[in-house]
Amino acid sequence: MATISLCMIGKDEAHRVVEDLLPHLDYVSEVVFVDDGSTDGTDVLMEAQPKTTVYRVVCIPTDASFSLNAAFAHAKGDYILWKDCDEVLEIDALEALQRVTTGHYARYDGFIFSRKTYIDGWLANLDNLDYPNFDGQLRFFKNYQGFRYAGRLHPCLVDPSGNPLYNQPERVLHLNAYIIHRKTAQEQDFDNRRYYDMGQR
Repeated sequence: MATISLCMIGKDEAHRVVEDLLPHLDYVSEVVFVDDGSTDGTDVLMEAQPKTTVYRVVCIPTDASFSLNAAFAHAKGDYILWKDCDEVLEIDALEALQRVTTGHYARYDGFIFSRKTYIDGWLANLDNLDYPNFDGQLRFFKNYQGFRYAGRLHPCLVDPSGNPLYNQPERVLHLNAYIIHRKTAQEQDFDNRRYYDMGQR
């Protein structure tokens, strides 16, 4: 059976981080949490969770890839799965994790999930569920292959040559499984301002 490292990064997520972690624990071998200077006890809460190791890293606020790669550096599993603190993988996605590490699926290096985003409880991406415009997220991939995330604003997984993995269909498979992304309108406004400050127009 393949070992799976769940990687997460976060700051001041005490209000939801444990609730959104618990459904995943039975499906992963370890949890690597990178805390970016929380002041609300997020790091302490996570240290108390099973299978979880917390690393305190001062991240670069204008470089999203830095935080992700900092977490991946500590992952010991055969595969890496990562999610944000405001996300939960649906049960179908969780049950697929081990299945895609064997047999026919084992030839793929990475797997893409679709994502449903809910803002204040309402599905926000109603018109964004069809390929190639769906909110596809390459979140599960083989460890120890030299993969890393690149890009300050919207990071993408690249191979050692710097080529995006999602552009290599022979290496990546889009799964019929979903990540659920939940946030408030206030959090979305904050993210929009942050993206604008990082250069998105």
